[in-house]
Amino acid sequence: MIFSNLLEYLTNLYNSRLLSTFAVTKRKEMKQIVYLSLIAICVAMFGCSDKQAQPCEIAPIYSIFPDYESLNEHQRDSLMEHYDPELQALFSVYELDTVCDAVMRSWAHTPAVEIFTPDVDSVYTDLSGVSIALGGILQNAQEQGIALPKRRYAAVVWGNMKSIIATDSVMLIALNHYLGADYKGYNNSVWPAYMRGEKTPQNLPYDLAEALMALQYPYQGGENVTALSRMLYEGALIEAKMRLVPDATEAAALGYTDSQLDWFVHNVKDLWQTMVARKMLYDTSADVASRLVDRAPATSILAPYVPPRAGRYVGYQIVKAYLEKHPDTPLSALFAPEFYNSESTLIEADYSAD
Repeated sequence: MIFSNLLEYLTNLYNSRLLSTFAVTKRKEMKQIVYLSLIAICVAMFGCSDKQAQPCEIAPIYSIFPDYESLNEHQRDSLMEHYDPELQALFSVYELDTVCDAVMRSWAHTPAVEIFTPDVDSVYTDLSGVSIALGGILQNAQEQGIALPKRRYAAVVWGNMKSIIATDSVMLIALNHYLGADYKGYNNSVWPAYMRGEKTPQNLPYDLAEALMALQYPYQGGENVTALSRMLYEGALIEAKMRLVPDATEAAALGYTDSQLDWFVHNVKDLWQTMVARKMLYDTSADVASRLVDRAPATSILAPYVPPRAGRYVGYQIVKAYLEKHPDTPLSALFAPEFYNSESTLIEADYSAD
């Protein structure tokens, strides 16, 4: 009875709050799409480096549920004990405060687990590539003087709109958010093309680096925060991704295609002049800042044809200009409110978009 009620609760939770964000397709109708292995991606990213990153252990939580009910009682208890912190973190996202056999069996039958796990398995044959990528990011962070807290990492699948969530001691990485831009399980009405383009295995290391830095240094705008402040903070995040993800490219760090980046390179002077003329930089409206830096099909506040997140691009250019004038500036200093909230930062950067 308890199991039946719990399964009904979890299923209703997914149907009402979560799975509406994905295309619900029967497993037998889904075609497994073959993508470039993340291991190969990481070999390309890390293989040419002089240093060998130490892989970071990632608990394969998503993989334990398909066969969970076939295990005997001792095996189930051992599994729950071994992965208790990761499971506690996962279930806490859905306001479940206990890890027990009934919850585990119910979770194994949720639509997200049944639909996405086979497709995650087809793209991520194991977690070696993700572990290498994360290990390299953590190693580079340490070398940059960023004292990230020690935490556990777990790979999961779920119907949540967020791809990465961190609790006090565990970071949960939803691999079903990185199955490729053409993955048929991404509902077009919820995941438009400009969002699907980032849902690839190649983008996962960049998202991990950004999530780690945003957690370590959350934005602190204070009162009367300006659009420039947000732009500088977003620019600092891009600079962090360029430093933490080995062999990072500017297009990938910004989330652009090569053609979008090329457009910005050739039009940034006009964009900058428009921002200055329309007094956007020191505008204190949250709406202006958001429309400049948030995900969208285009930066329509400037013009309908301007690629998305133009404020992020310009903010990154200002950060680079500042670093050219102050090359010894540590990465952590870029995330200090005194840096991105100060009007003197732009003056010291001497940025002109020429």
